[in-house]
Amino acid sequence: LESDPTFALAHLNRGPALLKLGRRDEALGEYDRALEFDPKCVVAHYGRGDVLRLLGRTDEALAACEEELKLDPYSAAARARIGRIYVELRRPEDAIPRLLEVLKKNPGDAETRAELARGYELRGDPAKSLEEYLLALKQDPSLTRLHYVISRLYRRLGQPEQARWHIARFQESEQSQRRQLRERVERFQKGKAMS
Repeated sequence: LESDPTFALAHLNRGPALLKLGRRDEALGEYDRALEFDPKCVVAHYGRGDVLRLLGRTDEALAACEEELKLDPYSAAARARIGRIYVELRRPEDAIPRLLEVLKKNPGDAETRAELARGYELRGDPAKSLEEYLLALKQDPSLTRLHYVISRLYRRLGQPEQARWHIARFQESEQSQRRQLRERVERFQKGKAMS
């Protein structure tokens, strides 16, 4: 990068690295610089949209995703991100059609299905929301956070037994994750003490 700062790919590669370090504003700057050199770089628009969403600049994030769609009309990722942004904005009427379009092409996308479920929940359709959350969890059992939401929906629908079962799964998962984190910290501390 220092030898040729105008090289768009170098800026493009720095964006995700800075994002991993939590330096969102700097990551956004790198994507912007990449776009200065290559305005049609789909990956830069993708990254820029993600960073803007993380920064809470949703209108700009939507514009970046729409620009990505102009360059790559088949981008399911851009459509899914647009749907997610609309869910975050609590606009299910805009989110649901976009998310359904993504799922039509990739019905196994559990993350997008969970966003669709949230859209139905925002729309006031707990039964449809529950159906989609359960399917998302079946497609990807590692989405254990969904047990909490499913439990809440079962409780709302007057099904306390199912609610208790899902909250117990959620709590087990949380305990397991805490235990794994403690074990990693202990291994790290032991390794550090030995060096």
